[in-house]
Amino acid sequence: MAAPPAPREAAPDAPAGEAAAPDARECPRCGAPYERLQEYCLECGLRLPVDESVATAVTTVWRRRGRAYAGEWLWPVLVAFVVAVVATVAAVAAARGGDEDGAAVATLPQPASVPVTDAEAVEPPPTIAPTLTATAETQPPPRTQAPPRRGIVGWPRGTNGFTIVLRSVPQERGRARAVELARRARSAGLQTVGVLDSNAYASFHPGYFVVFSGVHRSESDALGGIDEARSAGYADAYVKRVTR
Repeated sequence: MAAPPAPREAAPDAPAGEAAAPDARECPRCGAPYERLQEYCLECGLRLPVDESVATAVTTVWRRRGRAYAGEWLWPVLVAFVVAVVATVAAVAAARGGDEDGAAVATLPQPASVPVTDAEAVEPPPTIAPTLTATAETQPPPRTQAPPRRGIVGWPRGTNGFTIVLRSVPQERGRARAVELARRARSAGLQTVGVLDSNAYASFHPGYFVVFSGVHRSESDALGGIDEARSAGYADAYVKRVTR
């Protein structure tokens, strides 16, 4: 039976009276020492067994650097961090819930609909008929003939115009003859029949009593009644200008 291995001496740099560091390990293959958290042996290259927990590893590192135990401040910091995360999540959830509740409550009030009765019914605006501007085409034609008279008329004083000459009677035969012919024309249905003295008008030959029908302002208006005069038996009727 082999003799038990002699105890290892303390490291030369360790303080007097202090044993070897408790975290020292030896390689299972070559026996070379290795440190915690060391993954491979520096002598033979064997992958070293690492069974330390995360807390042990962190504690070891801080013990080497500052000789301070990490458990004194690590867990309070972790607890404070977790509390801060939980508080932040709760605040965000509360803010979202408040927004949703506010959107549901802060709806604008809808205007109440008021029923309209028959007495309050709005009448449509009255329809305005378009006003037509009077033009030359829509205006009635000017009256070119005096209203009919039952008796024999004379030519209007101070008037120039056109007429239809039915007969011309020499003045030596007398005015009565011209008046008799005018009455016959009136009985035949002609309108505005009269007798004028040709001596008073420059457009006629003097010395005649002229039997006429109609007082017109234009020659075209007078021509409109020439057919009626000829149909009444005055085939020689013609339009004549009457001027002083």
